[in-house]
Amino acid sequence: MSLFAQPISTASKTASDEFAIPAARLLIVDDAADNRAALSLRFAKRGFEVVEADCGAEALRLVQEQTFDVMLLDQTMPDTNGTDVLRQIREKFSASALPVIMLTPGRRAEDVVEAMKIGANDYVMTPVDFSVALARVNNQVARRRAELQLHRADGSAKPEEHDLPAVKLLIVDDIADNRAVLSRRFAKRGFVVVEADCGAEALRLVQQQTFDVVLLDVMMPDMDGLDVLRQLRKKFSPSLLPVVMVTAKTQSEDIVEALKNGANDYVTKPVDLSIVLARVNNQVARRRAEGAIRKANESLLNAMTHLEQRVALEKKIAHLAHHDMLTGLPNRFAFDERLNATRQSARDSGSQLGLLFVDLDGFKFVNDALGHAIGDEFLKEVSARLSNIVGPCDFCCRLGGDEFAVVHVSKNVRATAASLAEAIISAIGGCNTVAGHQVFVGASIGIAVLEGGDNDSASLLKRADLAMYRAKADGRGVYRFFEAKMADQAKLRRSLELDLRRAAENGDLQLHYQPIVGLKERKVACFEALMRWNHPTRGFVPPNEFIPVAEETGLIVPIGEWALRQACADAARWPSNLRVAINLSPVQFRSTGLISVVATALGSSGLPAERLELEITESVVLRNSAQNMFILGRLRELGARIALDDFGTGYSGLGYLRAFQFDKIKIDQSFIREMLKRPESCAIVRAAIGLAGNLGLCTTAEGVESVDQFQYLVSQGCTEVQGFLFSTAQPNDKVAGMVNEIERRIV
Repeated sequence: MSLFAQPISTASKTASDEFAIPAARLLIVDDAADNRAALSLRFAKRGFEVVEADCGAEALRLVQEQTFDVMLLDQTMPDTNGTDVLRQIREKFSASALPVIMLTPGRRAEDVVEAMKIGANDYVMTPVDFSVALARVNNQVARRRAELQLHRADGSAKPEEHDLPAVKLLIVDDIADNRAVLSRRFAKRGFVVVEADCGAEALRLVQQQTFDVVLLDVMMPDMDGLDVLRQLRKKFSPSLLPVVMVTAKTQSEDIVEALKNGANDYVTKPVDLSIVLARVNNQVARRRAEGAIRKANESLLNAMTHLEQRVALEKKIAHLAHHDMLTGLPNRFAFDERLNATRQSARDSGSQLGLLFVDLDGFKFVNDALGHAIGDEFLKEVSARLSNIVGPCDFCCRLGGDEFAVVHVSKNVRATAASLAEAIISAIGGCNTVAGHQVFVGASIGIAVLEGGDNDSASLLKRADLAMYRAKADGRGVYRFFEAKMADQAKLRRSLELDLRRAAENGDLQLHYQPIVGLKERKVACFEALMRWNHPTRGFVPPNEFIPVAEETGLIVPIGEWALRQACADAARWPSNLRVAINLSPVQFRSTGLISVVATALGSSGLPAERLELEITESVVLRNSAQNMFILGRLRELGARIALDDFGTGYSGLGYLRAFQFDKIKIDQSFIREMLKRPESCAIVRAAIGLAGNLGLCTTAEGVESVDQFQYLVSQGCTEVQGFLFSTAQPNDKVAGMVNEIERRIV
């Protein structure tokens, strides 16, 4: 029978790579040639200098003639058993001078006890799990060399274990604003932060300095993050240098590729600081815990009385390594192992396997509005409900954040997986009470079924992820099975993102302007700047397709800065009675640098601040409202007008009208379109106009397309109107012509 156990997971291999010390000399003693050859090959690949002995007598001769860092000694050999060899070795060599690790059958616990009494440093059960053998050999090598170094230093002082240096973080992103925001927030939490603006700079820095963790953006122009990751993994294992990737949430193929190439974790854009902080801290804690575990093991190895304590410690470490600390569910590493095992057992039994990817709808608003403590309590409740729903042959895990996975096995998996998905949606959705708070959260689920040719668990997860995003696109709170066209759509989305990045870099985006007509003077009062993209092969790409991509990837920050500069420069050349309105994305409010961007655009163009209108949606004041209210206040102090866009479609419009002094509200076009057909829409429009009038605010009705709509709005006292009745959005050189034509028609 082979000395080795079944192949270990990739996660287990990389976790121990950190400990491989170059030129460590290892003596392997075993009478079975195949066993020696297998161990020698694998240790040699990790830089060890290996010497073999086929019997105890040969081993005793070799240790007299040569120096070894550690010995792997088989317990059961025909001429002289391992216990007798160990006794003779200990007559001449202490446990520190020549560490010995016994290879002993798992069924013979009495051999372990006997060997430890005689002076073995450690043991490995057979059949051998190589990751365990490698870790324990490296433990002994590191311990022996550390003791030699301490001896040479003549008892130099040992630092206290709690006297840890500050965490050193490397942030790699080509967008300066993104780096600045993350650097400032991490620095406030005691991190030592170093920045790199490209992949080449990052690779240079890691050669010169030591970092606890790297935060690496996937999308960069010169060398993308995946290429940087591959270069890093050639020299640094995931344990030695943890890397957390930053990627767009929709780009699941980037996440899969990054994890395949050795990324420790990932966060999605737009970055939620609490999530990235937790994941960075998790990697730092894991890296330092491994160092602490090595030190703890050194104090346990020689004492027989500590054997039970070490076993308990190892069990606890194994549990923590494979379970989510918040919910107690299996984590991503355990998920990969269990999915591979379940996939094979399902095939062997003739069953079918389905993977359900569960993502919570609206969970971010729980964290924003009620705080992360309430959010954590709700995640625990969700985990408990999932555990109660899944069948005895299934298992569920927490992948991270608000994402869960359920592996489901049955004879008719499409039917039973659909029923299971409906049960999960029903159990999670609706009104939930958590710590006295009402929480409204739902679940969207993507389902992928294992196909006959599937050999890659990552591909199955990717398909379930794509199906989950289709469920979200179809209204949320539903489930969808994966279809082949979803992968094609994901590729198109990826292609659109790359093209948009090139368009932003090459200046291919344009601003068009749509007129806003003042009803009192019957003149054009303002033009709203609207982004347009004329793609060389796709033609004009609708804003509702490329603006969400820009927001998810963070490209909206440089694009928005360009739009502010360009719109102010264009408007400065218009007649002085015309204002310009510019939309601001919620993503731009993540940095207080937005204030200086607006001030610089006004200063460089010479446009008076009172001629600039900044349009925001209610989500800006809902998310991180304290910081966003501060930014809005400073923008208003500059002299800019602030307009609340899409009024009536958000969460708490009336409350924010009281909390902040807006200059204008813009009634969403969905109400204007239906106000002459549906009484409720008409009532909302009348109420909005009346409310704005009582508060002294201007009102703009969006989406006016007919004379009847125009006349009704005039009769209700609306201040301004905007829509195709007057003009579509046109390039800047058409502004003067639009003014003349509209004012000629409207008089």
